[in-house]
Amino acid sequence: MIVYYYENNNKSIRGTAKIFDIQPKQLRDWKNKKGTLLTTAPHMAKLHQGKPTRYPKLEDDLFAWISEKRANGNAVIQKLIINKAISLSKSPESLANNPDIIGFKFSNRWLDGFLGRYDLSERRREATDGFKQLPSDLIEKQNIFLNYIMYLRIHNKYELKYMGNMDEISM
Repeated sequence: MIVYYYENNNKSIRGTAKIFDIQPKQLRDWKNKKGTLLTTAPHMAKLHQGKPTRYPKLEDDLFAWISEKRANGNAVIQKLIINKAISLSKSPESLANNPDIIGFKFSNRWLDGFLGRYDLSERRREATDGFKQLPSDLIEKQNIFLNYIMYLRIHNKYELKYMGNMDEISM
């Protein structure tokens, strides 16, 4: 910790800041907030998390809905999240608790903040995520395909050096 180094080595603020390549004001701020910094959890990136959400109950309900959908394997896209937020805001309970919610715009900026607050991302299912059932006649189909390739090779007199195998997945 830079503040600890500053206090134990009798260095000036400018000298310590120069050693650690930081601004002197930054070290002064850390020195003044030392108590808060020591009691803060190590994973916290910021001391002040920003402006609190205006409708925490609505966001909690929306997060529960998204979690349920994802647990069932359903895709949840941004437009669907915004539409669900609008429908939740029109519920009688929400209107009773937050009368000013009628004029609230659930914009893309609000959505980005919501996703960040709940550590969500709009992820897409990868092509390799889903397990596809192999056909029951797989061996038969493989043999038919190999026989067809061998027929083409012999009929058209292809050399083996001109043949290759490629596998693709959509990206």
